[in-house]
Amino acid sequence: MPNKERKKANIAVSVFLILFIIVGVPLSALTITYFTSENFQYLTNEFMSGFPLGIGVYFDNLPTREEKEEIKLQIAEHYILMETDRIVDKLTIIKKEDHQLFNDLLLIMDTKNTDKMHEVNEILRASALEGNILQRTLQEIYNDEIIYVDEMIEHITSMSVSLAVKEIEKFLNSGKLNDEQLALMFKSLDIEVAGEYLIYLDDSITLKIMRSLPTSIRNDLEKTIAALDEKHKNLQEIADIYAKGSIIESANDLSDIEKYNINELAIIFLQMDIAKAAEILASTADNEFVFSLFNAIDEREALNSLLFYESKNFSINLAQAIEAFRNYETRLNELSRIYEKMEPDEIAALMSQMLRNNIEFKEIVLSNGERISFNEEKLVIDILNNFEHTLVADILGELDPRAAVELSQRLIIKP
Repeated sequence: MPNKERKKANIAVSVFLILFIIVGVPLSALTITYFTSENFQYLTNEFMSGFPLGIGVYFDNLPTREEKEEIKLQIAEHYILMETDRIVDKLTIIKKEDHQLFNDLLLIMDTKNTDKMHEVNEILRASALEGNILQRTLQEIYNDEIIYVDEMIEHITSMSVSLAVKEIEKFLNSGKLNDEQLALMFKSLDIEVAGEYLIYLDDSITLKIMRSLPTSIRNDLEKTIAALDEKHKNLQEIADIYAKGSIIESANDLSDIEKYNINELAIIFLQMDIAKAAEILASTADNEFVFSLFNAIDEREALNSLLFYESKNFSINLAQAIEAFRNYETRLNELSRIYEKMEPDEIAALMSQMLRNNIEFKEIVLSNGERISFNEEKLVIDILNNFEHTLVADILGELDPRAAVELSQRLIIKP
């Protein structure tokens, strides 16, 4: 009988151990993970909120990640308006109860008022020096992190956007920049600069950054990116208008950097046919402006390549085309001066012959294979556009009426 009881006891112990291994160990692991992993905690809360009765209600009432970030932002915005000493007192209390919240508030408040937070950090540092070695070390690490990120921001913002994007991706891949530093960087950057970087960064990096930011900053960045996209679309539409307009009006508007800045002009010209863009720019005597525009166009093509658009080597072909139009302009001015010394009937006779023959007297083949040609009909129209109204009227009067009407419709009406 005692043997049977011992056997039963051994069986009970075995069953208990098996149940503990099957149920207890995983449950313990899940419990530990719940309290140590914030992401797992949010996922669990979301899952448990679907349970019936009180369990679901309890978990549904727990704040989401977005709600917590919004609360942090509200606290930071409230604290940053206080006097420096009061901020230090508030943060010191928070630090004792929730060190992660303390660090998060420091980062957010630094974006709101960097100068004031520099004073706050100095006081907190001095206070930490009076504490234990762990507190001092932690504060030093945080300050070193701020300095490192500030140096990184200064480094990348000194570059063009295309180079800065490549530099950020290189630093991430090499480990010179970790996820926390990346998030801190984008919290500190000017909102428009950050928005442009995010457009051209690898999608996975952009997503990682956006998820790490407080809701308010993320919303501002989304609005900024949408505004930049809309601006690009508007500039593309403007390019179509100028491409169809007169050369003189287009040249006046598209060389005025008060009307459009150099980056906007790069977007506009990139949307145009090279021949049209070259004809507009050929009349511009400001070579420094043209050189700056070429640099801006090259930068815009570099950014487009980050979005996997094929480079057109636009500035190289544009330079060739501009030279061709300037050579044509030189010949045009020479002929205009010669013709002005002739009688209207003589000019009309020459022009009638040129219109009938319409010989293509020059053709340029660009690096991309595109051809730009100049014919006698274009030469006649451009010569007449160089003349005074009275001389043009006399010449048209000597021409065949049909040719005169067709030409008059294609001439530029000068004020």
